Amino acid sequence: MAASIVTNRTQLAELLRTQAVANAYALGYLDPRYADQCTWLGDRDDEGELCSVVLIYSGLSRPGLFTAGRREGIRPVLRELREQLPDRCIGHIAKDHRDAVLGVYEGGSLRRVSRMGLTRGEYRALEVSGSAAVEVEVLSHRDTAQILALYSHWPDNFFEPYQLESGLYFGVRDETGVLACIAGVHNVSETFDVAAIGNLVTHPERRGRGYAAACTGALLAAVFDRVGLVTLDVAEDNAPAFRTYRRFGFQHYGDHFEGELIRR
Repeated sequence: MAASIVTNRTQLAELLRTQAVANAYALGYLDPRYADQCTWLGDRDDEGELCSVVLIYSGLSRPGLFTAGRREGIRPVLRELREQLPDRCIGHIAKDHRDAVLGVYEGGSLRRVSRMGLTRGEYRALEVSGSAAVEVEVLSHRDTAQILALYSHWPDNFFEPYQLESGLYFGVRDETGVLACIAGVHNVSETFDVAAIGNLVTHPERRGRGYAAACTGALLAAVFDRVGLVTLDVAEDNAPAFRTYRRFGFQHYGDHFEGELIRR
C-alpha cells in the first residue's frame, strides 16, 4: 500500500506500544499537547495495518526525525513522502532503519546511543553520597537566562524554553548562586504513561559534587508521580552516566543512532 500521512492516533499508539521503551520518545510526542508539532508518516501492510512510522517533530529549533516499526516500510515512507521531510533535522533512528534513512539523508555525524528504561516499580530512590548540602530547586522561566548560559557549553542540547512549562526541570546552584546543574524532560505523557528525560548537564568546573545525581533523583521522584515508565538516552561511551543511571534502577534496552541529517 502507498505511504501516507497518518492521523489515526489509536493506530499510532497500537504500533508504538509494541516496543514502548524503544519508541518512548515518539510515544510521548503522540500526547495531545504536542499534536500541533507532529507530522506522522506511515506505511501499511497488505491487510491495511499500520506497520512503519516516521515522525517529524517540529517543536525544537532543529526538527527531530524518529522511526518506528518494520524496517521494510521505512524506505517507502521516506521516498514517497519526501516533500514532507525537513531539509535538515536531528535523526533518532532505530538500528535497522539506518540504511533506509541514509538513502534519503546524509548522516555523517550519526553516533550510536543507548536507550535505557525504568518503571515505577523498579525505581530506587537514592541517598546520594555527599549531597546533604545540595539543594535542588524547580526551575521556571525566570531562570531561562542562566539555563541557556549553562547549555551553551553543549550546543547540541535539545532544550527549548517551553519545556519548563512541564514543571519537570530541576537545578542546583553553586556556592555563588549560579546555576551549575540541570535535569529535565524532553516530553511527558500521562495519556500514554511515559516520559523521556534528558537535557542533563553539569558545568564542567562543577563536576564531582553530586549535583547530577541529586538533580536526577529529584526529577525521577516528580516524574514517577505522573507516569509509570521513564526512558533516557546516553552516549555508549559515557560510563559515568551509565553508572549513575543504573544506581536508580535503569536498564539498557537497546541502541539506536542519533545525529544531524541533511537531505540529499
